[in-house]
Amino acid sequence: MGVSVVMATYNGGPFLAEQLMSILSQTVLPDEIVIADDGSTDDTERIIFRFRGKFPNLLYIPSEGTRLGPGKNFERAIKRSSQEFIVFSDQDDIWQPDRIEIQQSALKSNPGAVLLHSNARLVDQDGNMLGDLFSALGITKTILTRINNGEAFNILLRRNVVTGATVMTRREFALSTLPFPDAWLHDEWLAICGGNRVRVLDHCLIQYRQHDKNHIGARRLSVREKFLKLFEDTDVRNARLLARTEALTNFAEEKSGNIFFNTREIGLIRKKLTHERFRSTLGKSRLLRIWPVLKRVSRYRQFSNFSADILRDLLSSRQHDKP
Repeated sequence: MGVSVVMATYNGGPFLAEQLMSILSQTVLPDEIVIADDGSTDDTERIIFRFRGKFPNLLYIPSEGTRLGPGKNFERAIKRSSQEFIVFSDQDDIWQPDRIEIQQSALKSNPGAVLLHSNARLVDQDGNMLGDLFSALGITKTILTRINNGEAFNILLRRNVVTGATVMTRREFALSTLPFPDAWLHDEWLAICGGNRVRVLDHCLIQYRQHDKNHIGARRLSVREKFLKLFEDTDVRNARLLARTEALTNFAEEKSGNIFFNTREIGLIRKKLTHERFRSTLGKSRLLRIWPVLKRVSRYRQFSNFSADILRDLLSSRQHDKP
C-alpha cells in the first residue's frame, strides 16, 4: 500500500525547493515522486535534478514540447505512477510533516472511500497566514458532515468543494476517470466521479500558497466584488457550465452500471443538463427572464449556487438573445 506523489510543474522555481523539502520531511515518506513538467523556462528542471540526488525514486517526465495545462500534465504523472495511493502536490505549497501519514491512515481505515481531501492554511508568497481554505470557500461544518456521511454527490453536483492540492486518492480510481475532460479542472472531475465515496478531513494538512502566478487561487471575495460579479456578462460562464455538464452526462451514460454512478445519480445528472441548457438560452432582456427563472427556483437550489445564480441570471448582461 505505497504512496506516489504526483506533481505538475511549470516555472515553479521560486517555491519548488521548499515544497520538495516538505515532502522529503514527511513522517511517512512517499515510495515515489512523479513530476511532469510542462515546458518550464526557469530553473525548475535543475531543482528537480538536485532533489533526485536526495531521493532516487523521483521520476521526472520532461515536457512534450507543447503546453498541456495542469490537467493534462497531471494525467501524465498519474499514468506513470505505480503505488496504490496517489497524493497530489502543487509546486508552490508546503506540506505539514504528517500529511501523508494522516491521509494514508484515513483511506486505509475506510476501504469504501476513493478520494480524501482536507482543509489548508492559506499563506501569501512570503508565508504569512491568510486564513483557512474552507472558510474562504464557504465550506461549512454542515457540508463537511454531509460529505463524511456519504452525501457528497448532491453537493458536488451544485459546486466543487475539493481542492486538488489537498487530495489523496486511490490510483485505480484515478486511472479509471481518465482522460480529464477539457471542460473540467482535474480536481473537480475526480471529485464528481468519486461522488458519495469522497471523504474529508477538517485538518489543515498543507500551506496553500496564494500569489499572482497561481493557476487557481482561493482568495475570499469582498462583498463589493461578489455584487459586481452578478452584473458580468454570463454568456461565457453559462456556456462553460453547459459544456461541463454535457461531458459529465456523456461519461455517466457510457459508464452506466459500473462503479461510478447509480441510476438515481444518472437521473440527477440529466436533470442538471436540462437546467444548464435552460440557463444557456436566457435572452438579453432582463424583464423577460424574471418569470422563467423564478419558475425554476427549486432547480437553482438543487443544481446551482441557488440565490447567487438566480441573481446572476436575473441581473447579468447578455450579449445577444438566444435562438
